[in-house]
Amino acid sequence: MDRFAPPRSRVDEIRLARGLSSVDLARQAGIETSTLHKIVSGNRLRPSERFADPLAKALGVHRETLFAKIGTPIYWLDEPGRTAVFPTRSREPPPEAARSRDVPVYGTAEAGADGAFQLNNGEAIDWARRPSGLIGVQGVFAIYTEGDSMVPWREPGELVFVHENRPAAPGCHVIAEIWEREKGHPPRAFLKKLARRTATRVELEQYNPRKVIAFEKERVGRLYRVIEWAEVHGV
Repeated sequence: MDRFAPPRSRVDEIRLARGLSSVDLARQAGIETSTLHKIVSGNRLRPSERFADPLAKALGVHRETLFAKIGTPIYWLDEPGRTAVFPTRSREPPPEAARSRDVPVYGTAEAGADGAFQLNNGEAIDWARRPSGLIGVQGVFAIYTEGDSMVPWREPGELVFVHENRPAAPGCHVIAEIWEREKGHPPRAFLKKLARRTATRVELEQYNPRKVIAFEKERVGRLYRVIEWAEVHGV
């Protein structure tokens, strides 16, 4: 649960008050995590009619509650006598939380066989609990996966921890920033295995379906190395 960043929309505020992660809410409402991200990040300040009812049901509120202003009391259907109002909060985790939920989650994987996802412009969409193997490690962030292009290595909805500064060598799993050929478009990012680098291209491998995708070297930006579970848990 993201207790430390201010809500970006009414849906986000109610999600936080309910104590649900973005992945949990999307699963309970039966919608894609990437769609929920668009609703709560400001791209869609209010849910459309299509999503209002399933979101309200998953959150345990009347659908009208989703369209109220941020800071309006939240009345729970399952707890009629309890209301919740969120105070203004900092975007940074408080010191007492530094040992727990202080790893920023910068994006969610988009649905699709290629496994592309959004890094969300460096703004945290959630905060993850810091595993024991990453205590004191700087430059760590996380993403949520969605889609099945990397199954069985990672299942949809899993959290993947990433290091900004550790070098990526062939054989490592990586997040690769790929720039579009047309100018003015932000880079896409792919969660893949780094298969090979040559003088002219970078080859990325996925598992489901198994294939290798090649990109011209000049289109490849940063390669962020994924921290494998053995490292995450300090093994």
